[in-house]
Amino acid sequence: MPSNGGRTKAPSRIETANGRSEARSCPQCASKRIGTTKAPYTFRYGAGREAAEITVAVDVRKCQACGLQFLDDAAEDVKHEAICRHLGVMTPREIRALRRSLRLSRQEFAKLTRLGEATLGRWERGALVQNAANDTLLFLLKFPDNLKRLAQRQRRARA
Repeated sequence: MPSNGGRTKAPSRIETANGRSEARSCPQCASKRIGTTKAPYTFRYGAGREAAEITVAVDVRKCQACGLQFLDDAAEDVKHEAICRHLGVMTPREIRALRRSLRLSRQEFAKLTRLGEATLGRWERGALVQNAANDTLLFLLKFPDNLKRLAQRQRRARA
C-alpha cells in the first residue's frame, strides 16, 4: 500500500468530478510517469469500540520512475463516500445532485433550508459529513411537496 500514508508534497493535479484533484506527477521525484492500479484499501473510521473498519477499492498511484505508491484526492473521495454509506447519510455527489435537480444555486438552497452556504459547500465537496438531522432534511427535500412547504413557510415569515 502507499508508502507515504497518502501525502508528501503536493503533486501536480487534475480535477475530478468532485472538484478535487488527482495526481499527475510523483510527489517524491516529480516524474509524470504514473501508473494506476485498483486495490482494496482498509481504514478505520471512528474511535474506541465504536470504530469501524471499512474496505474500499481505490486507485493506487505508482511512480514508474522511483516506485513510490501513494493515494491522491480521488482515493480520499472514495473513502469519504464509503463513510457516508456506513453512516447511512447522503454522499457529496447525492447532495450536489439534489440541489441541482431543484435548479437552485448553493446560495438559494442555503437560504431556503436555513443551512449555512459554507456548510453546504463543505458537504458537497466532501470536507464534512452532515449529521443525521440535516441528512433527514436533505432526504425530505427529494419530495416536491416538502420543497413547496419550505418555500411557503418562508413567504409567510416574510409577510
